[in-house]
Amino acid sequence: MTAHKLFKLWFEDPLPKLESSPENAFLAFMASFALFERFIKSKLKKDTGSATKDEFEAEATRVLSLTDPNLFPQFWDMYRNGIAHFLQPKLLKKDGLRLAWEIDANFGEVPEYFYRKTKNDWVIRISPWKWSKFTLALWKTRPDVLDYLAQFPFGEIYEEEA
Repeated sequence: MTAHKLFKLWFEDPLPKLESSPENAFLAFMASFALFERFIKSKLKKDTGSATKDEFEAEATRVLSLTDPNLFPQFWDMYRNGIAHFLQPKLLKKDGLRLAWEIDANFGEVPEYFYRKTKNDWVIRISPWKWSKFTLALWKTRPDVLDYLAQFPFGEIYEEEA
C-alpha cells in the first residue's frame, strides 16, 4: 500500500469520525500531537537534512504563525509532553504566575495565551477538534513527506481471513 493510503487508513479517516462523540476530543487531540511532530520533523529532514530541537521549535512556531517565540515551547511542554507522559497537560510558570491550560471546542486551532484576571494566572488555550483538523490539513500541503522518516514507516494493514 502507498504511504498516502496507509495515512488515510490510520489517521485521515478515523480522526474526523471521533468528532461524532464529544468525549472523544481528548483522543483526537492526543493523536494530533504525534501527527504534528511527525509532520514538522519529516518536513525539516527532507528540506534541510536536520531536525534538531531548536529547528523543530522554530519551524513549529513559523507553521503555527505564533508571534511570541516562547509560546510554542511552553505549549509543547504543557500539552504534548504532559499528555504523552502523564495523560494530562502540565502546569508551568510564566512571569512568576501559574501557566495553566484550557481546552474547549470554541477556542482556536493553534495555541494562544490568555490572561485570566479572576484567577490571576495565564492559560494556554486551544480547541482539540480544530487542532486535529489543522494538523491533518498540514499533511495535504506536503504529501511528499508522508513516509519520509525511514525509522518510523507506516505499518501495513492486513485484513483477517475468515
